[in-house]
Amino acid sequence: MTRPVRDEEPTADLVAYNDTLHARREKFLAESSAEYDLESVDADEIAQLLAEARRR
Repeated sequence: MTRPVRDEEPTADLVAYNDTLHARREKFLAESSAEYDLESVDADEIAQLLAEARRR
């Protein structure tokens, strides 16, 4: 985007777009965090998976 075209964009639209992106990001992070339940993770299983990954 050339400088003159960018300067013509209304500041309010850019701020609204930025706010929308931040809201979408926060929603995505909250939803993906809810899917990952730390209490259901088995420490022994994680240790085994890490050991396998290190052997590769």
